[in-house]
Amino acid sequence: TIRAHASRLAAFRSWLLSRGMQLIDGVAVPAPVVVTYLCARWDAGRKLNTIDADLAAIGFWHTEQGIDSPSRDKTVRDCMAGLRRKTSAAIQQGITAMKPVCADAVVSDQVRRIVRAIDAQAVNESIRLRDRAMLLMGFAMGARRSELAALRIDHIQWHAQGIIAEVWNGKTGDRRSEITYGDNPSMCAVTALRQWMQHANITEGPLFRQITVTPRGDRRAVISQQGIAGQVVNRTFAKWAQAADLPSGRWTAHSMRAGFVVQGTIDGRPESELRAQTGHKSGVYYGYAQRAEAFTIRRNASL
Repeated sequence: TIRAHASRLAAFRSWLLSRGMQLIDGVAVPAPVVVTYLCARWDAGRKLNTIDADLAAIGFWHTEQGIDSPSRDKTVRDCMAGLRRKTSAAIQQGITAMKPVCADAVVSDQVRRIVRAIDAQAVNESIRLRDRAMLLMGFAMGARRSELAALRIDHIQWHAQGIIAEVWNGKTGDRRSEITYGDNPSMCAVTALRQWMQHANITEGPLFRQITVTPRGDRRAVISQQGIAGQVVNRTFAKWAQAADLPSGRWTAHSMRAGFVVQGTIDGRPESELRAQTGHKSGVYYGYAQRAEAFTIRRNASL
């Protein structure tokens, strides 16, 4: 057991050093750092039992040092609870390979490229306005695809500074996402949403609608009264990410949610503000925030 702890602790030390940190005798490791490490291990495809053992080794070191272990911190416990739920859900679905496939995070510069691709390549105005509004809203809210698809007119409150989008029955409960007008109107989620609603004459019901395009001729669009499904959000994002010629990677609708946290972390926005927008309640948030280290783009809060 001691040899196993030593091996896992060596891996933890190496990870800390790669990020400019180190273990210091008599000094407890902050809980957020431990959570970030556990999420990084999960992202790397480690099984839950392995991550449990990693946490036990970290706790063992703290005990040996005679200091309180972060493994008892609520943030760390919430993180492990979230990973256990993911494991349980996968087992119930009959999935034996537990290596997660994580969406790459899309940041502001890449969102701009996607919107420009939509403007240049959309087959008609209805598709152009819906898709740009949907994706700009998804990034500005840090929304899940299911939350974006479920938005309705009565979920939106308009104010002089922007809008408040209410998420009802989300995965982590209800929340309110505040979105202000952006400095650049062509990349502003609030402006894009208003343009789409006016174009489609939407006054009630689902916010983002199904669109049928005639196969020949002028490629005319017919806007349905029916809302879209979450899979449509996913396919739409993946389509435009490819059209924008983003670097090779896994681009899904969840890239917007991950990207909101990454970009917010790069911009220096408070964790509490980012969590309030996304509704994150578990330590999985730190897995997203950690990815900010991979980006060297300049700080720029607005699109």
